[in-house]
Amino acid sequence: MTDTTDAELQHLRAIVARVARAVDAGPVGSCCAHLIRAALNPPASTGHDEGAAGT
Repeated sequence: MTDTTDAELQHLRAIVARVARAVDAGPVGSCCAHLIRAALNPPASTGHDEGAAGT
């Protein structure tokens, strides 16, 4: 990876960590917290891209 890519990745990880801490700290309704956590921790790949053409 290049330095720029590493820096961008670190920046994105920091954002995810801040969002996760905010959700844990509340006040976020349980339904919203569930959706946010699911977005931050998507399930393992099924081997295809759902949004890709031809799938």
